[in-house]
Amino acid sequence: MNAPARPLIAGCIKPRPNTSEEERRDHAASSMLTCALGCDALYEWGYIVVDAGGKIRAGQPAETGRIEDAVNRLVGRNCTAFNEQTAACFGENQRLMLPQQP
Repeated sequence: MNAPARPLIAGCIKPRPNTSEEERRDHAASSMLTCALGCDALYEWGYIVVDAGGKIRAGQPAETGRIEDAVNRLVGRNCTAFNEQTAACFGENQRLMLPQQP
């Protein structure tokens, strides 16, 4: 999403309580700019995740049609914050957000 700078905020790639002190200091590997108008909340609450190839995927099931619509508009897009340095944190976030398969 192209947006002006004002709604962009710094976001943690994986939940802060699950981030080590070393990861917190390495902002390039553990942080990203997200848009406060939607992507940040959808990602933080687990409705969207980033897969091992850097694509945005649906995460936890949406409780409402409006949330599902917002998720569907993002699914399949490339996450611009995904790279070799951030891949491990995105993988850990996905593991934490999605129900574990038996």
